[in-house]
Amino acid sequence: MSRSGLDDVGDDMDLSGFEAKKKPPVPPSAQAHVPVQRVARVPRTYRTGRSETIAVKTTPEAAATFYALADRMKLKVGETFERAVEALAREADRTSND
Repeated sequence: MSRSGLDDVGDDMDLSGFEAKKKPPVPPSAQAHVPVQRVARVPRTYRTGRSETIAVKTTPEAAATFYALADRMKLKVGETFERAVEALAREADRTSND
């Protein structure tokens, strides 16, 4: 007996009428989508005393904007994240006080 057990299947298994699944057609809107070019970034390693790691899934556009802001403001990624969190906290405080 083989490990898969397929050798023990008798000749009574007729697959001559078998048809593989067909892929559904791709809608035109999905075909027109142009993917964003991913850019290789220079590693950003600093000794800052920060020890907490956070991983998020986001769009390539949002990630590119985030890193562009960090570069433009000459901030480390951790500082950029912290400032963004602080700005969101201020915005949340303003909206909850209205």
